[in-house]
Amino acid sequence: SVDSTSRSNSNGASASQERPPALSEEEDEESRFRHAFEVKECLGSGAFGDVFRVKDKVMQKFYAVKIVHSKSNALREVEALSDLLHINIIRYFSSWEEETRYQDGSDSFSG
Repeated sequence: SVDSTSRSNSNGASASQERPPALSEEEDEESRFRHAFEVKECLGSGAFGDVFRVKDKVMQKFYAVKIVHSKSNALREVEALSDLLHINIIRYFSSWEEETRYQDGSDSFSG
């Protein structure tokens, strides 16, 4: 599931934001994921990671982003998805790695 947090914007108004449970407040400040996307909902969770429906803050487009907690699993998945182009398979766009304090010390993001 996705945690909900309240924050104040520059005007002092409170805004409700959702964030993946793997990211702490400190990590939130430097996270590419948190700066680029607004989490709308958790689409699913499993042994290999969590998938979130997100909205790109600049382009205003919706994406599915998978947060994978094992670097080796993420690399295999990215290699497989980057070569696939099929109407019934979600299109792969990008991936990146961020330092976190979750499990092995890093999370991999792909969307």
